[in-house]
Amino acid sequence: LFKRKSDVPCAGRSSGSSGGDNDEDEDEDDAGNGGVILTLIYDPSQGDILLNPYGTPIGSNQYRYPVNTSVQLIPSPNTGFEFSFWSVDDQYFFYSPLSLTLDSNKTVQAVFTNQNVLVFDYGGLPEGQVRVNGVPSTPPFVHHANIGDTITIEAVVPSGYAFQKWEFYARTTSGGVGYLLQTIYNPTYTFTVDRSCVIKMYVQEEEPGYGELP
Repeated sequence: LFKRKSDVPCAGRSSGSSGGDNDEDEDEDDAGNGGVILTLIYDPSQGDILLNPYGTPIGSNQYRYPVNTSVQLIPSPNTGFEFSFWSVDDQYFFYSPLSLTLDSNKTVQAVFTNQNVLVFDYGGLPEGQVRVNGVPSTPPFVHHANIGDTITIEAVVPSGYAFQKWEFYARTTSGGVGYLLQTIYNPTYTFTVDRSCVIKMYVQEEEPGYGELP
């Protein structure tokens, strides 16, 4: 069953905090020595984390599991907040639920925001960048915005590829991806933020001779 992380004492901490166990304790719980430790970091004033299955609590924000246990994590934002992204040992994930195989000790941070979340991702070939109001970034990434903000997106496509389309999908406050909202075929598009969404960029390889005069 899913269990709320708040079933044990908790407090939001900055990334890298160990939650009370010293390095010796963590070494003893490495793979092959009785289990691994899952450490959760989040701000309880902004949200919570659900776990399936529930590990053995060993201290504030820490759980022990058998090696190679598959665990599912679901963010549960408080009223007025939305889930933004996961940080897992310095890697970032933008969707939920998050499934992990605990083959070693892992630290997972859930980041919440009181703004709307725009997730930019590739819809097909992982090529190119997206400029958001003139600032280029490589997908996947998140952009936080307020209702009513004006956003201009521009596809930056490398040589040998051609832009196809944008697809806008609904996004829930807990990070789930819903139905298709709209499809845009112009590489530059300006819109007003009215909700959180996932925006996917599609490109294709150019055909030989593309753009050349006959």
